[in-house]
Amino acid sequence: MTSHSSQPAPRYLGSAPLSRRKDYSEQAQRLAQEAGVRAVVLFTDDGLLAGRSTDFAEEAEKAAAMGTALFSSAVQEVNVIPGPGAAAEGGQRLRQVTLETFDGEFVILAQVDEGMRVVVYTEPNADLGSVSFGVARFAKNFSMSVPVR
Repeated sequence: MTSHSSQPAPRYLGSAPLSRRKDYSEQAQRLAQEAGVRAVVLFTDDGLLAGRSTDFAEEAEKAAAMGTALFSSAVQEVNVIPGPGAAAEGGQRLRQVTLETFDGEFVILAQVDEGMRVVVYTEPNADLGSVSFGVARFAKNFSMSVPVR
């Protein structure tokens, strides 16, 4: 007879147990301090929450799951009619997706590192260029600060 432990089974993010992976909420909070940014969620490419800004706790997991679905759909869309670099790389790689509401708010999804993405929600009428530049700078700094697993 097998004994059952009272400890819950570990959940996994890629090959690292969640108990040993870093929470990237601090990095998300730093990006949320950029002018015009309302909320930030970091998530893995398979939709698991990896970090969030403090004012976005309740909806963060939903945003991560929906962000993954949207980003994956956008990758498929850019490869419907592939650009000149697609054949050499096995398909177009997607850097960023930007959505705009009728109220002047933006939702920006971006790849920040291998297997890690971010979704940024802006204030109404935020300067899209400034926020996009902040997201690109964040992605560059994030990929340099995260150790390779």
